Amino acid sequence: MEMMLEKKLNLAILAHRQDDVSRAEHLYEEILGIAPRHPHANHNLGVLLTSLKRTHEAISYLKAATEIDGTVHQFWFSYFDALIKTRGLADLAIAFEDGKSNGLTAEQIEPFMTRINPAVHRKRPLEEEPSPAVVQRLLHLLQSGKLADAEMSAQTITSRYPSFTLGWKILGAVLLQLNQKLAANAANQRAVELNPADSEAHNNLSVTQRILGDLTAAKASSQRAIELSPLSAEAHNNLGVALKEMGSHEHALHIFQKAIDLQADNANAHNNLGNVLKQMGKLDRAYDSYSRAIKIKPSFEDALTNRWDLLFERGDFDAALRDIDRCSSQRAIARQLETLYALGRVEEVYRRIENLSKTDLKNIRVAAFSAFLASRQNRAPRYNFCNNPLSFVHYSNFDSHLSDKSTFASGLIEELRDRTNIRDPANHATHNGLRTPTHLNLFSAPVGRVAELEFMLREELKTYQQKFQSESCLYMTDWPVEIALQGWCVKLKKQGYQSMHIHPAGWLSGVVYLKVVSSDVGNEGAIEFSLNGTRYTHKDSPSLLHQPRLGDIVLFPSSLHHRTIPFEEDTERFSIAFDLKPASRA
Repeated sequence: MEMMLEKKLNLAILAHRQDDVSRAEHLYEEILGIAPRHPHANHNLGVLLTSLKRTHEAISYLKAATEIDGTVHQFWFSYFDALIKTRGLADLAIAFEDGKSNGLTAEQIEPFMTRINPAVHRKRPLEEEPSPAVVQRLLHLLQSGKLADAEMSAQTITSRYPSFTLGWKILGAVLLQLNQKLAANAANQRAVELNPADSEAHNNLSVTQRILGDLTAAKASSQRAIELSPLSAEAHNNLGVALKEMGSHEHALHIFQKAIDLQADNANAHNNLGNVLKQMGKLDRAYDSYSRAIKIKPSFEDALTNRWDLLFERGDFDAALRDIDRCSSQRAIARQLETLYALGRVEEVYRRIENLSKTDLKNIRVAAFSAFLASRQNRAPRYNFCNNPLSFVHYSNFDSHLSDKSTFASGLIEELRDRTNIRDPANHATHNGLRTPTHLNLFSAPVGRVAELEFMLREELKTYQQKFQSESCLYMTDWPVEIALQGWCVKLKKQGYQSMHIHPAGWLSGVVYLKVVSSDVGNEGAIEFSLNGTRYTHKDSPSLLHQPRLGDIVLFPSSLHHRTIPFEEDTERFSIAFDLKPASRA
């Protein structure tokens, strides 16, 4: 029971951090239904409700947390904050005394007293920033990878010392590492507001703005950082990345070179220069840039994989293998197998897969390659995630759920129009089209028709699981108990398409068609499934083609390669793609 509650709490905290508030609230309530005196579930639910301006509801949970375990100082701080927001001053006075009896000091309580009476007499002036020792402890937590502790410490510092710019900068860095992109951006924005002359703060803000897809703002923030600190190689490097993603390759080239002139041993700048040179077709110069980055930082995996890609495309597979064998990420492990296969070293491929099957059977990229290998060699590797993914494609339609699918689809498109605004995004499969920014999830606290769609999809997923539950591969036998849905829109224009790809972060993937191509000439606008990847193909590999109709729902393993065939009709093709993920990956 205790392990199950801990797992649920971790899932709830994950959803809470990713702003999936409805799921987080539901999970906290589930925990409290089983264990009403769970201190952290009470506290976290109270904090969540406070953030949703349901502070009167929050107070009972926060008070319960302090009563269950009064030794946790953060419980008291959250309780004080809620009481101040609801003007519960009589209760606050009692709470202050209770907090003192549980170990809180007068210095810890003083900031809350100041909030209710700024003119309150202090025996000593309130400090405007934490001691250097406190900041060093926070930096140590961040540098040692203790991100949960670092987040709590940074939140405490920014709460107690709201004008301390460095606290907000560190909080932004911690939140970004925790993948809380919106919160990280807000922290970086606050740092800039507090100190508009801080070049580093503007530079940090440019990073989160770019990650969120606001390239214009990212460019402006980087330029402001450079104005404030003209010799900052990092600010130049970040400006170059924004320009590259905006398609301004010549300008980006100049800026990356400037970053290198300022700091010759900046491995990131050399690597990014290689990326823009590659996009410009200057492959020899790109190779030289990657090589310089690797010489500076021999374990630099991004540069190693970038150089591997060039070597692979040249057909220099031996040199490519040497580079990729120096990397250890899940992506690199799959590329190692692809390179060995290109070298014809099939037995070594099987040996490596067998070793991998003892440590990690859920690498979606390896699963995709394994399915191709099984098909070509007529001999299944010992990587039984899903070696026959084409047999797991499932089709359904809104007809099974709605009486008027046309009205529902058109209404849903209208609701989602402002969610599809990144054109031909970098590093994605979309060409001549628009898609939702990566940080937005359509199914995070959905409302209206989006909520109706999520309900339909969850029903379809139940049907899917029942349909294939007798299959013995890991894809079905280890079906995630706790799931999360990540959804995004894709709108293709005339001659638009999605190139061949898989969804490495998913378990099952799907697509819902809200507007389709009417022409069936040459299968235009169809979705094609195949075992062929981008670097391993065979003309005889099996494939599957589906011409979608309005309201179609297509579900398939995330390890199955798929693409959209370009179309010539002068229309839009509007769809919603989504991944089912184990909640631990979401």
